Amino acid sequence: MVVTGSMYQVMHLFCCREGQGFREGLILGGHNGFVSAVCVLPPDEEFPNGLIVTGSNDHVIHAYTLDSPEPKYRLTGHTGNGTCVCVCTL
Repeated sequence: MVVTGSMYQVMHLFCCREGQGFREGLILGGHNGFVSAVCVLPPDEEFPNGLIVTGSNDHVIHAYTLDSPEPKYRLTGHTGNGTCVCVCTL
């Protein structure tokens, strides 16, 4: 799976299909600015398909599941652009 950010407020998720290469699978929305950071979290018990976490110049961090093109979580509090996302599980 490859997830890309963009200047036009959406993320594109591409899935690799055997013998066909990468194909667009899902377009994720919800940001009101360009998407400058993307992080993919591995599956766990709570999220068996993992999470996709994004940062944007709209000052918001979003977390998505593969079940919906809209964010499951919305993290606010930044007063500037979200330019880097790194998630660790402790």
